[in-house]
Amino acid sequence: MLARPGLCRCSLRSSLAIEKSLSVDASTFEYRPRTVILMAPADDKDPRFSNFLCSGVADGVLLLSTHDGDPLPDELVRAGIPLVVAGRLPRRMAGVTVVGVDKFAGGRAAAERLLSTGRRHLVTIAGPPDIPAAVDRLSGFRSTLAAAHRPTDVLAYGGWTSSSGSLVTVDLLAREPGIDGLFAANQ
Repeated sequence: MLARPGLCRCSLRSSLAIEKSLSVDASTFEYRPRTVILMAPADDKDPRFSNFLCSGVADGVLLLSTHDGDPLPDELVRAGIPLVVAGRLPRRMAGVTVVGVDKFAGGRAAAERLLSTGRRHLVTIAGPPDIPAAVDRLSGFRSTLAAAHRPTDVLAYGGWTSSSGSLVTVDLLAREPGIDGLFAANQ
């Protein structure tokens, strides 16, 4: 995200800290594009983050991940802020540029690799089902298993963290002791 001068001086501990630090008079500085990385709050119903971005401080936003139902992309488009999404949005949006990797093909390639090494009882730890990248990876993995006449319903959902993956793996191994191939969608 490109931001107006003066914003790099603020604390990035939370969006609230950023809002409180905006008392700097940016008009006294020479304009130079700056990259500022912000982490959105977990509560996407809290308007402070989008209010901050839509207040004129952002020249554009690169959104790295979004959940289905996240209001931020719509709010940025309505505010006229150029938006690039890395990955995929849950639905098409006019005026939004999307760049990314074919997650469906990645899931398919993972299943093909495991099958090609002789694995017969495959499972996956999928990412959260409201994130398009997770849905696409799981769909690719399942389509390859279905084509190979393997079960497609042995899976668990993780939170894309190492600790989540560890907990879910223990659960999968307890439920399915014959597992000989595991595809973790992330982390």
